[in-house]
Amino acid sequence: MKYLLLAVGAFCLVATYAIAQPNPAPAGKVKLEMFVLHASTQGQGFDKRLPPSMTKRLKQPPYSAYTRYMMLSRRQEALAFKSPLTIKLPDRSVLRLSASPSAGKRFAFTAEIKRKAGKFLPVLKTRRGAGKFFIISGHKHNKGTLFVGVHVKAQ
Repeated sequence: MKYLLLAVGAFCLVATYAIAQPNPAPAGKVKLEMFVLHASTQGQGFDKRLPPSMTKRLKQPPYSAYTRYMMLSRRQEALAFKSPLTIKLPDRSVLRLSASPSAGKRFAFTAEIKRKAGKFLPVLKTRRGAGKFFIISGHKHNKGTLFVGVHVKAQ
């Protein structure tokens, strides 16, 4: 009986210690495919290099206000959870994108664009899982608007 009480006490002590320990942030990265787009009302059509799922979304409001989408660049990135990604956009503004693990197999993203004049556009916060994408609405550029499409690939 004495050994049983000792064993139960030790188990409770270990369980309490395990529960009290903070969960370490998972080390890792999330793989992304990023598209810089120029949207305008001059002309019609979608760049054929865009994924069909993105084209489908761009045909819906509020993006359907534009009739032409051209891809300016496409890149693969591995975004580390503790290290924001900085990308210079065609108009010399800077996109800063960060990610962290979220519930389930999703990731929490924060994006902000710093204009060349030092002003920031509103911050975008979203959660997405692998296979999903989101669009960062941009600002005026060359008689149109810049957008950044982000396709979440995997961890």
